[in-house]
Amino acid sequence: MNIAQVFRELKKVLPKEFISRLENPIYQILISENKLKCYFDFKQEVKKNINGLQELKYLFTIGLLLAKHKCFYPSVIIFFFCLVKDRNNFDAYYNIGICFKNLNKSRLAIIYFNKQEKIFGKNNNLNYQLAKCHQVNGNIKLSEIYFCELLKNDKFFYEAHREYSIIHKYLKEDKHLKTLHELENQQTINEKDKKFIYFALSKAYEDLKDYEKSFDYLCLGNLIRKQEVFYSSSIIKNQFLSIKNAYHSISARSDLEIKKIIKTPINIIGLPRSGTTLIEQIISSHSKVYSMAESLAFPNCIKEYFPSSDPKLFESELKNIDLKTLKKFRKTYFDTQFKQTNKDYITDKLPFNFIFLGLINKFIPESKIIHIRRNAKDTCLSILKNYFIGKNIGFAYNENDLVDYYYQYEDLMNFWKVNCPGCFLEINYEDLINNFESTTARILSFLNLNYEDTLKDFYKNKSSVFSLSVAQVRNPIYKSSVNNWKNFEPYLSSNFKQLP
Repeated sequence: MNIAQVFRELKKVLPKEFISRLENPIYQILISENKLKCYFDFKQEVKKNINGLQELKYLFTIGLLLAKHKCFYPSVIIFFFCLVKDRNNFDAYYNIGICFKNLNKSRLAIIYFNKQEKIFGKNNNLNYQLAKCHQVNGNIKLSEIYFCELLKNDKFFYEAHREYSIIHKYLKEDKHLKTLHELENQQTINEKDKKFIYFALSKAYEDLKDYEKSFDYLCLGNLIRKQEVFYSSSIIKNQFLSIKNAYHSISARSDLEIKKIIKTPINIIGLPRSGTTLIEQIISSHSKVYSMAESLAFPNCIKEYFPSSDPKLFESELKNIDLKTLKKFRKTYFDTQFKQTNKDYITDKLPFNFIFLGLINKFIPESKIIHIRRNAKDTCLSILKNYFIGKNIGFAYNENDLVDYYYQYEDLMNFWKVNCPGCFLEINYEDLINNFESTTARILSFLNLNYEDTLKDFYKNKSSVFSLSVAQVRNPIYKSSVNNWKNFEPYLSSNFKQLP
């Protein structure tokens, strides 16, 4: 967060005199770590500086702009103050809910969305937010109810059809399948929206075991999606090479040795769709562990302290790190990872942290790193079948790109095995599925944690799940995901089928 940039934007959209009066209290809520004290201090300060309804609207605009900059806690403080002044502020309830949702506090978000619904009634945006929040909390049935109500009111909310298909189990003569075909054949639908219908139809026909039709629709959806994203094999190769070279330079540097603290981040890494969410749900079921879901803490620290996008410059920045910078890096990292809990263990299941494995081990030696592997064809098919939000996973929508990325991932993981021996635990997804108790025991031994009965009931875990496995991990262990690729074998390319 760039505080100077925030104030520059505020002065562009609001009267400078108004901003100057509130500059100090806004600055304080941006830097404060004690959110409760900060709220009361802010309330006392702002009471003296807000005059009339128009200025209250100005204050609300500040909350919206801070939320745009992802300053969600400061935004909540401002929206709370607006509610104190006006209990019927429709937008305040909704935006508090949005902020809590973005803070991965979906249960709190639901409380404020429900308050808005109680006072002002339902609307499509509210139904969508409630559907998403109940989904990540594992209340799949209630999520379906909200999605159904939303789509009944607005069948042209195309992305909601895809999201609903993820948690819906399709049966013969399914009403939603009929709706999807009606939308598919609509003349006015554009390509951007049609891809959501194709992905939903692919999921529906897989449920119905019509794998040929499922794959046909998957190809149609991926063809459109591929045009929206970018993937370059050479760029990935150069990025991975810069990481390797930098690690070689810093791995043995004694001047970067630091004193460990009594905190244990558990980094769960691997390719997407390899079982990272399952491992995370099992481990975070332990009473000593707090789930941070897919935290961006480490890659964000990398961007902050080594900002060059050019691989060679990035490599040089990493090689020239000094102890002072490393200490700042660590403070930023630990402040981010442990700010929401007093527990000494947290899980972070951002799969792509496999890229930084050696750097995590060097910079955060307190970390316990677990790499989960899954059958290559099952992993890659599962990636191919899914739609990923954003445009960072550019390899996911084309078989050749996917195969290329898989081999680059394999090469980097082999590098870490050779250069970081013993610094991480490798688990096979199939072993976890077929030998749950013994594999879980290996994981707990590695983490220095005792067994608890809650681990076998991981699917009852109340932690929020934001990944595409949101429905699967709310069920006990099942084996149908093993060798699932064989259902689609006749339709896959020869290049794909040569994966190990």
